[in-house]
Amino acid sequence: MILREKSIANIISSTDSIIGSTRKIDDFINSFRHPRSPVHGPSVKVYISSDIERREAQTETIHVPQGVKVKVIRKRTIQHNVHILQNATSGIDLGVDVLNLLQTSIHSEFTRTYGHDFLQSETFVNEIELNGDNSTQYEITWRDVWRHGSVEYEIQGVTSLLPFELQERTELEVKSV
Repeated sequence: MILREKSIANIISSTDSIIGSTRKIDDFINSFRHPRSPVHGPSVKVYISSDIERREAQTETIHVPQGVKVKVIRKRTIQHNVHILQNATSGIDLGVDVLNLLQTSIHSEFTRTYGHDFLQSETFVNEIELNGDNSTQYEITWRDVWRHGSVEYEIQGVTSLLPFELQERTELEVKSV
């Protein structure tokens, strides 16, 4: 009977410890959802670089017979996902709530700065005319335009700065080969 009472006491003690830890985690997570002051909640500043980077995404070659004009329509959908370069965190796991907060802050700053609502995805449509009198072979290349920046955030008195990138748009480049 004494052994059974000790086991129950150990279970109750363990449960109290787990509940206490869970409350601490819940309080920490709620500090992001309902910040009470800069000390308890996160503070976020977004810095967007004016420089852009173009990356080749997709290339195709089109053959046009001599003397013929061809209209070509090309579509491409991109994701406006924010890529926070977490390898810069030196192995610190930011957690889903913090990442969501930072990504939302970055999207909001892009919208405020450029006056364009950066939806999660966007489809770009281009109609081009290729003239076989000018060239019989054309190379069409999609180039993704990336904007870089950094996000500074403070959580519970600790300030960190992380680089990020966002795919802003895609452009179609046409040249005769």
